[in-house]
Amino acid sequence: MLLTRPGVLFAGLISLCALAATAALPAVPDTAILIPFAVLAIAWAVGLMLTDPDNRPAERLGRHRRQGRLGAARELLLHLAPVGLLMVIYPIAAQRIDTTVGGTPLLTILLASSVTVPWLSQSACLPLYRAVGDLLPLTDTSDTAQIERRMVAAWPSTVLLTAPSVLLFAVPLQLVFGWSMQALGVYIVLALLHLLFAQSVVLTNVARRRGLWALSWLAYAVAIFVVPSWWALPATLATLIQMWSLRHGIAALFTRGAQHLSPMALDPKTTWFDIIRGFLLGSVLWADKLLLFAATAGAFAVDVVYLAMLPVVLAYNYYFVRLAPGFDRDVLAVRHALEHERFSALTRASNHLVGGTKEALMRTGAVAALLNAGIGALIVVAFPTSAALVVGVALASWLFMAATLLGYKLDYVGRTQTAMAYGAAHLALAVLAFAFLPVIAAYVVLIVGGVVLVAAAARSTYDSWSSPAYTLFWRHATSW
Repeated sequence: MLLTRPGVLFAGLISLCALAATAALPAVPDTAILIPFAVLAIAWAVGLMLTDPDNRPAERLGRHRRQGRLGAARELLLHLAPVGLLMVIYPIAAQRIDTTVGGTPLLTILLASSVTVPWLSQSACLPLYRAVGDLLPLTDTSDTAQIERRMVAAWPSTVLLTAPSVLLFAVPLQLVFGWSMQALGVYIVLALLHLLFAQSVVLTNVARRRGLWALSWLAYAVAIFVVPSWWALPATLATLIQMWSLRHGIAALFTRGAQHLSPMALDPKTTWFDIIRGFLLGSVLWADKLLLFAATAGAFAVDVVYLAMLPVVLAYNYYFVRLAPGFDRDVLAVRHALEHERFSALTRASNHLVGGTKEALMRTGAVAALLNAGIGALIVVAFPTSAALVVGVALASWLFMAATLLGYKLDYVGRTQTAMAYGAAHLALAVLAFAFLPVIAAYVVLIVGGVVLVAAAARSTYDSWSSPAYTLFWRHATSW
């Protein structure tokens, strides 16, 4: 395979070359030559995504044994196709929305919601992941029904405690736009509906129910495309599909007897810490989109920006679909070695985990960079006058994705405050850049800052994960 352990440096070289090619797109004199280049870059990225990333012996994989390429393609397609479809059809549907709400175009409110939701979801879902965290990661003996019951029991309290997090976004937007109460109310309701949808998908994510994931997002995308002005329908429809899959657990909340399920109370202090933690970690990848919306009063090239984001969104989801499960299995191997095997076995398991983590990050970076070059080239062909914006968004988003994944690794290993500090620094720089600079200049500043951020986060991650002493803390680091 292309990316074995010795191939990690090669993956870095692929990323650098593809990012350099992306940066050079505006300087290409004849855009016609970009089409074959784009096809080659995208084909290479798809090849990497379909190549089995697992080097583990088959006997270690249990029910997660190696899938053939057809199985890998199916899993990726189910997860990525609805996301990619939504990124493409949203700008198309937006052109058909001419309704106003309280004097504000509905399209402006929908755009505000669309750039808020990914960031909001990270804050809103972390408390629910903590509630089921001791039952994860999934193993051969994991009881999905038990995870479902725990999630359903914690969900009411989670909703009540996380709903105010919508104000972290609503208040700044209101200060910028001065919306009427009716327009602000629609935005808040939209944000709350998406908060519920994001939380409803937690079990689907941890149980890797790709078909159910695809069905919900497909329904969401179809609703936007068919009736784009029915603003509450997409998130409501998608949430109802998820709730149907949780119907047995939800029913247990309202029954009596042996099957009764009592609501689970969450600690408000811990929950709000998770909200702020998710807010800062999520700001690295998503803050610039919301700030771009605010800085331009919603009058930016929606189709260009969404398409320029698409490569990183696909690669980010690819990481969690194909590579994160391998990380989970390596963690379990370390925990098993820590509890049951000799120190030499623990060392081998730890080294395998560190090597696998490095490979997964580099592979994701290579996939994102190749998709950036390929899809970016196609966007430049279609929108030649927006080449600078395409390149700025694409390069910045790649750096933000890399910093975000590194931040997750720091958070996982117990350096949560370091990861949060990086997020806060990025957020402060992004706010200043969009507040005082034109859009293109703001992205140049963020690209420079992103390089520094990735370098610092990579150094912190290397220091945290390369020391043999970290293995002594795995029981703490893998608990919530």
